Amino acid sequence: MKKIVRFNVLLAVMCIAAMSFSSCRKVSILEGGKSVQLSPPSWIHGAWGYEGLDYELFKFTSNDVIMSGVSLKTIYNFSGAGASASLRETKNTSSTYELTYKVSAVGAGKASAIYSFKKGDGAYIDVAINEEGDTVSESDFTRLIKK
Repeated sequence: MKKIVRFNVLLAVMCIAAMSFSSCRKVSILEGGKSVQLSPPSWIHGAWGYEGLDYELFKFTSNDVIMSGVSLKTIYNFSGAGASASLRETKNTSSTYELTYKVSAVGAGKASAIYSFKKGDGAYIDVAINEEGDTVSESDFTRLIKK
């Protein structure tokens, strides 16, 4: 849970700092200079969070991923503020989904994470986070329930 919160805080700080210091334009999320079209698999659509908490950590639609209220589809490109972001999605099988996300901003630092999701029974999914240099094992997965 700490890894998810830390990465999402950096993402929010980066966006707020960049909006404060420059004008912004809405652009597609970029990976290697190419536009990325998000298409999470249907089994993951909906809002997910920890049991006992009302807070949504992730929300998946047919064409977007929202992490702690921040839409990855509508990330802004703050060219004058020294901020950048890249995103790649990978559908390994019919029961796994991965997002590789990198953000950096002057004054806020850099972060990189791979979010790995495993299909559950419809009432839950499992998530693990692979930060730079880390590896994910079965014990790293945390259960999220449908909200």
